[in-house]
Amino acid sequence: MYPGAFGVPSEDCNCRCVLLQRARWALENDFTKWDQEAGGNVEIKAKDYEDFKGKYEKAINGLGANTEESNIIPKHRKPEKIGKVDFNTSEDVIKTIEQFETDVVNSDIEMACVITKNGDVYKCFGTEDSVFPDYDIGNKLKGAMVSHNHPINVTEYSFSKNDFELFNKYNLEKLRGVDLKYKYELDRNSKTVEEQISIFDFNGVEDTAHSETIDRATKANVGYRRWRND
Repeated sequence: MYPGAFGVPSEDCNCRCVLLQRARWALENDFTKWDQEAGGNVEIKAKDYEDFKGKYEKAINGLGANTEESNIIPKHRKPEKIGKVDFNTSEDVIKTIEQFETDVVNSDIEMACVITKNGDVYKCFGTEDSVFPDYDIGNKLKGAMVSHNHPINVTEYSFSKNDFELFNKYNLEKLRGVDLKYKYELDRNSKTVEEQISIFDFNGVEDTAHSETIDRATKANVGYRRWRND
């Protein structure tokens, strides 16, 4: 109902929501806002609040924009097809993903490696805090294996809400993330989900998004784990 009012500690702590107000007579006008996370102006035309909310959330911060409205996608380099592997050979797939993660972990922009179900390997390029494989390659993303990096200045040491939504929307086989401290993975094996963090072990800076992802994975009956990037 308002910032900090979820009633769930893992959501309320360090809540970054803001309250936006508009006059009723201006509700149908285009909405333009400079957004630091999106890296530019967010321009949205919405018929009502729910429509606006969905489009605004998809315009900022996360692995993909999940939208066909290109006017809210920041300018970024086009994806490149960089190879082909046997999608059914886990050793080849993991080797390709791990090499990508090693190559991009120090990058100052987000990038993604996508291995489609037919084995095509794409490298997608984003901005400082977002990458857009759903916008870049569309339905080829369905059932794919995906990894992406989180630059040190923006990482939350786990997946964002938009990351999780993209994992579900495209029924990804696996979604991985990497930063300088951790690697993390969502998969379809609910038995791999980690136990929630004890309040005595909770590190607010590193564990807030991690705890939220544990909750989301548990509720969605999917797997999630995080480990040190040594």
